[in-house]
Amino acid sequence: MIIKEQKKIIFINDCNCIVDENLLREAIMWYQDKPTASKKHIYMHGKYPCVSIHKEKIHIHRLLMMYTIKGRIPKDRYVHHKNGIKTDCRIDNLKLIDISEHQSLHNKGKKVSDNTRKAIIKFNHSRKGKRTKYHRPDVTPKHVYDLKI
Repeated sequence: MIIKEQKKIIFINDCNCIVDENLLREAIMWYQDKPTASKKHIYMHGKYPCVSIHKEKIHIHRLLMMYTIKGRIPKDRYVHHKNGIKTDCRIDNLKLIDISEHQSLHNKGKKVSDNTRKAIIKFNHSRKGKRTKYHRPDVTPKHVYDLKI
């Protein structure tokens, strides 16, 4: 079925997501390049609420943040939920932060057990000094040495 004009989008909230439906409607209209179905389900995809736009699943918090900054989210940034509730996608609960800041917020207060620490150290020691196989069998160390001279 080809949709020729966009009708008002009605949301069916299957996962009890907290979201401003008017802002979400505007964000979908901004994101899409052609008209879409008038009924949209808000459902869980992984750990976050999601909506489908032309066979593309997009998390609501990311869609709303892209709409507010009017562009793609940079690769070195994450969308963070301030109150920690993943189903709360109100725009005042979302914040765009650096990856390192995001990791420190989520790892604050967590401690690594001694067994895990020992396993990490053992793994890192086992990697040191090992060479990987040559990716090109036709290039030998002698060829590389001759090219340097």
